[in-house]
Amino acid sequence: LVELLINSLIMIFTRLVLSYALFSIATMDPTTISNLDVNRYINLQSQLVKVSTKIEFQNIGNKPISTYNLIVDKELLKYLSFTSAKIGDDENSLQVSQTTENKNKIFKVALDAPLQPNSIKTIVIEQIFAGLLIPHPAKITQKERQLTYLVINHYFYSLYNTENQLTLVKLSSSNVESYSKLSPSHISDDEIHFGPYSKISPFSHSELRVHFENNSPFLTITDLLRWIEVSHWGGNIAVEEKIHVTHSGAELKGSFSRFDYMYQRSHENSPSVKSYKTILPAGAKDVYYRDEIGNISTSNLYDRVDSVELELSPRFPLFGGWKTFYTIGYNLPSFQYLFNSENKFVLKMRLIDHVFDDMRVDNLMVKVVLPEGASNINVKLPYEAKRLKDELHFTFLDFSGRPVVVIFNENLVEAHIQDFEIYYEFQTFRMLCEPLMLVVGLFIAFMTFTLIVRLDFAISKDSNAESKLKVASYIEQILFLQDRRDKLKASFCECISKFKQSKDSSVMNSTKKSLDAEFKSVTSQIAQLAKDVREFNTELAERVNDLQKLEGSYRELINTGFTNAEKVVNNRLSKQAYLDADNTLNTKFKDVHDKIVTVIEQF
Repeated sequence: LVELLINSLIMIFTRLVLSYALFSIATMDPTTISNLDVNRYINLQSQLVKVSTKIEFQNIGNKPISTYNLIVDKELLKYLSFTSAKIGDDENSLQVSQTTENKNKIFKVALDAPLQPNSIKTIVIEQIFAGLLIPHPAKITQKERQLTYLVINHYFYSLYNTENQLTLVKLSSSNVESYSKLSPSHISDDEIHFGPYSKISPFSHSELRVHFENNSPFLTITDLLRWIEVSHWGGNIAVEEKIHVTHSGAELKGSFSRFDYMYQRSHENSPSVKSYKTILPAGAKDVYYRDEIGNISTSNLYDRVDSVELELSPRFPLFGGWKTFYTIGYNLPSFQYLFNSENKFVLKMRLIDHVFDDMRVDNLMVKVVLPEGASNINVKLPYEAKRLKDELHFTFLDFSGRPVVVIFNENLVEAHIQDFEIYYEFQTFRMLCEPLMLVVGLFIAFMTFTLIVRLDFAISKDSNAESKLKVASYIEQILFLQDRRDKLKASFCECISKFKQSKDSSVMNSTKKSLDAEFKSVTSQIAQLAKDVREFNTELAERVNDLQKLEGSYRELINTGFTNAEKVVNNRLSKQAYLDADNTLNTKFKDVHDKIVTVIEQF
């Protein structure tokens, strides 16, 4: 209580100083505005404080006005995450710009048209505050309820007079410990009504306090690194998000009981978080979800009409003060987000995506990797953010590196899910650089390998190895010639068979003469190889000579076959005598052939 009293005194003193400065700002404004009717709706159903203010105001000055100046309590300014404005029920947003006057931040709402004197207009201001709801008590046991405490202004904090005001506070539950009772006010279930209040002066302040049960997920993304890599060659955009999440609700006091946790989840609401849903773009594919340990299988993927829904379950439930880290990645087709006219390209994507409902992001770092050779890079952001110094990223076959656009922002919520645009120039012929480099690299590698194989790096020559290589070469040549000789022997036998059928001696002699010439040529070549190989292997040369002798015997048997065939055709030998001679000849053929095979096997 003493601490609260001291804080209240400090806040009162600060407001007095602030009010004096703001009064100076208001008196210097040449236009005069009066708030005729203000309706505030304060939504406390999540960890965020969402304030929607409908303002009906009148220009009571003498000149048309084109802006409405909005100011926020200095104590609340650091919690303000998002501000937008629109005309009544119109969905089109008005431009909201920020200026600083006398060290005070002013939000200027640009009207759709100048407001003439005595005219009335209605605008709606949407504001989202992150971190304004404070867990109270700050630590609870596993079975206790989570209570939160809010301190805000009863009145609409404004530079102008307010004639009439109503405030509705929507709570996440009907369990209310206490609330400030600025008359008139009343509570109804999970709603607290304040007002109507009349004739409210500029910069009026009265603390609105609410202490209530709120078991909504108090998840805060402390750091989010969003990596977007554009590939023209593959027509793909790879997205990867590294996410640090902290449960920013009331810290868990005492030990954790799995049994109590299962019982509690089945009977009542709990401030712990077991799972949540992440919304990915409709074209997302090849989705993965992992952490420092590895892939996390406790996830489900659902294809919706206009999105892909990823239900994530951390490895353990998150209680107050607990943290987790994980990585999500997926691929997108580039034609949905990358557009071009000749060599000019524009990338249009979301700066941040939906991680979970009513999310709060403390620090966001977005890195967009453009193709190597991209130039004249310009960035168009949907709201104020910092563009840091560009970086270079090197991957496979990169020569000069790929430019990386770096964007940083703080204190973001779901309303910041908006598109950014990156304009750049890229010559499409550069897409051929990487495959050409690959081809050239492979060619150089193969040529280098070929040279290395052919070069002899030995200090001294190995004569035995060289001799073996030469002998192997001779054997290969001899076997090749022997194969030709075997085919010629088969041709001789075929010639004898045809002669016995046709009895045409002229054809037989012609064919035999041709075969004889080729047989002698092959035999001569083998004889020369036997002579050459003797220098390196005498034993092999002797075996080749043995082979030559056997082939000579085989050739003599063939000549005998021709002689017998001529005799039987010319009736100088009976058929029975020819058959007996042929059987004897075949036996000799087989015997010589077996010996030839034996010699060849010894090579």
